[in-house]
Parts: sequence; C-alpha cells; structure tokens
Amino acid sequence: MTNSTPQHEHIQLNTSHIVSFLSDEFLSLLVDELNTENVTALALVGSYAHGDATPYSDIDVLCFVHEAPERTRRYVYRDDRLIGISTRTIAQYRKRFTVPEEAIFVVPSIRDARVLLDKEGALAALQREAQAWTWEPLQALANYYASEVMMIQTESVHKILRALLVHDELALAEMVILLFSAITDAVTVQRGILATSGNTYFRQVQETVGQDSTWTQYHKVLAGVEIDTMPAAATSLEARGIAALRLYQETVQFLRPHLNPMHREVIEHSLIVIENALQANKLPRS
Repeated sequence: MTNSTPQHEHIQLNTSHIVSFLSDEFLSLLVDELNTENVTALALVGSYAHGDATPYSDIDVLCFVHEAPERTRRYVYRDDRLIGISTRTIAQYRKRFTVPEEAIFVVPSIRDARVLLDKEGALAALQREAQAWTWEPLQALANYYASEVMMIQTESVHKILRALLVHDELALAEMVILLFSAITDAVTVQRGILATSGNTYFRQVQETVGQDSTWTQYHKVLAGVEIDTMPAAATSLEARGIAALRLYQETVQFLRPHLNPMHREVIEHSLIVIENALQANKLPRS
C-alpha cells in the first residue's frame, strides 16, 4: 500500500556517463519507422543535435510532410528513450520565422538541426534561410507582443493582490506562476533572445537583463533559485507573491520605451495600484 503522505525523496543516479549519444543504427531505424510517402524530410534538433544530451534528454525530431496532420506533436518511447515528434510542412516552419514569439525558438532550432532525411532538398533550403535570417524586421512586432503581454498581465497583478489580501494560497501560487511565465516570455521576445534550448531559457534572459540586476534577483526568487543575499523568509509563498509584483514593476521599467500607447495607461496605472496596495498593507518591498 502506498503512503499518501508526501515524502522527501532522494534519487541516487549514476553520473559516470552523463553525456548521451545516439548510434547510427538507432537513427537509421528511427528514419525507417517515420519515413512515409507524405514525409519530405526528417531532422534531429535539441540537445542530441547540440551534442550535450544526457540519458534523460528527450529526442526531438522534426518531421516535414507534404500535408500536415491535425495532431502536430506526439511522443513515443524507443529503447527507454522518449522521442518527441513535431510534424509540420516546410511552409509552416517558414511562416514561423516571421512570428517573433515563435521565431526565437524555431530559427535556432532549424539552424542547428542535424538532417536525417531530405528527399527534395527543401530542408537544406530552409536551413540556408535560417542562417541568413535576421531579427531586425521583427522588432516592431516583438515590441507590440511584449507590450500587450504586460497589459494582459495587469489582471494577474490584481489577482495576486486579491490573493495576498484574503490569504488565498492556492490562487496566489497559480497567479505567481502565470505572471512569472508571461513576464519571462515578454522580455525574451522583446529582446529577441534566440533560445538555445529549454535548459538555457531562463539563464539566457537573466544574462541579457543582467545577472546583478534587481530584475534578475526577483526572477531567481520566483524560479526557486536560492540567492545568498535574500533572507530565508523570501522563499515563503507570500514573499514570492510580493516578488512577482516587484518583478512586474521592474519589467515595466525595463520595457517602458517600447510600450504601445494603447497599452501604456493601463500598465502604468497598475504600478500605482501595486505600490498603494503594498504600502497600505505594510508589506515589505522585497
């Protein structure tokens, strides 16, 4: 019978072989399995393409087809390895080069892809386009995206304040996670940070803003990363709620030159609401 009470567990892992590789035989069998008449190209992306995979890294495969299925993402296990298969047409990937919040992931992925199959040479052509691609034409769209995110997240700000007021811990936890994720995306897209991988996403945005910045300090608190300069109480849920509000304020300061006039009034007023609420409740500033 399983004990229903959560326990602190420690997993002892064998770290003697941290780096993982895929054999040519494994990849050949994978290509044979995925290759159909509808498939035009196959590519390996992610950590296995970069050469820094571990035994627990998933195998990311791009499957390019003539006609995309309704379900574009699926997972399978082969030899205890998790394989994520993303299926789209070349045209669909090319279109994603023009959408800032998608381009930051797709462009570096295509640039670094390891081609496994390319029946018509279309994938090689797409890679050349990715190598020649530049961020500047997307900057205006990226600015608007970030500004709109910050406006939409004013609702999360109010929900965090409400949760702090009535001590609704579950609601507070939910809104902190939502705001943290949205703010990270807004800054990443506005700055045009091309994501190397999901493992480096947070690190890249923190390095761009500045490791010693106040923004990054609050970002690390919300990510659950211990900071020597922060008091132990900073890890409490209430403190994380306040840190989320402070991160929002810092992000507005960071993005202020790029805020859209249609969003600016609501965003700026939310800063006043935050400050007044925290002062009224005599909550700490950090």
